[in-house]
Amino acid sequence: MIHRKKLYPFYLSGFKIGFAILVIWVFIFAAFGSKFANAQTRGLGFKGLVPPAGAKQKKYKIRVEALDLPLILAKDSKGEAKKVFTGPPGFLESKGFAIYKGQRLVIQAVPVKVEGKEIFVAFEMKDEDTDMEILLRNPKGEPLWWGGDIKPGTREKRQ
Repeated sequence: MIHRKKLYPFYLSGFKIGFAILVIWVFIFAAFGSKFANAQTRGLGFKGLVPPAGAKQKKYKIRVEALDLPLILAKDSKGEAKKVFTGPPGFLESKGFAIYKGQRLVIQAVPVKVEGKEIFVAFEMKDEDTDMEILLRNPKGEPLWWGGDIKPGTREKRQ
């Protein structure tokens, strides 16, 4: 009887194959995983953008040019480009609020500098076509998807 190791010089047992796959998977995740994990938030993190206390909110009328949620690339009524940080896509979906290219929104937002670039942190958004509104942050600027003293997506206090 011919032994398998002689027949296949690179014979690996099931354990060795499993271990090799695990080592390769760990290497790939270590090398690229953080890039994939941060691709959605572009390194900002859903918890990373809390506007400074007392920052003045302003209303902006925008048209969505492109979106890579939680970031919206938009143009305001003057044609100026703006980056708007909304919130996790799951939070928006759970409230039934959809964002799409070409959509006209009125946002209540605060400009914040991140890595030298201006990003508008949205507190509220309203679709001009459907009049649907979503509340994203409480008056302190804390995201409603964290929980807090206001019911998510409403203006009502928790009881």
